[in-house]
Amino acid sequence: HVSMISLLISKDDFSVFKCKKPFTIGVIPDSLNKILRCVQNDDEISLSCGGSDDDCLSIGISSSSKDREANYEMKLITLEEASIGLPEIEYSIIIRDCPKDFHKICMDLKKLKVDEISIEATQNEIVYSFSNEITSNSAIRKRKIPENEKQSS
Repeated sequence: HVSMISLLISKDDFSVFKCKKPFTIGVIPDSLNKILRCVQNDDEISLSCGGSDDDCLSIGISSSSKDREANYEMKLITLEEASIGLPEIEYSIIIRDCPKDFHKICMDLKKLKVDEISIEATQNEIVYSFSNEITSNSAIRKRKIPENEKQSS
């Protein structure tokens, strides 16, 4: 089975962001996950890639006190974008979830050997539902409503 995942990391999510022109890279999520497990809460991460012709993604991890540093070179997957046919998509919803909580959900899925996940979102919650031969489960994340929205309701 092949699964295509589109992950957009906005320039607003970085303290420093430089990109001469947009491009697409292919990564193996499990490989990226193994590297990101080395990151601690206060660490800084830098990602760099020369462009869509580059064959690796450079990942730098440094402690906030700068006394620890690790650098990784991760091989990229060659994407034949023309044959993949990824259409431009206008998303009806964009979910911003806590990475720690989302990671826990993903690890639970891996432990249960789940092949499919359904993500449903309403204005106030996200429901992650999954099942396999033995079990079915759902994880519900309630939206934290900012104080200014509570008062105007």
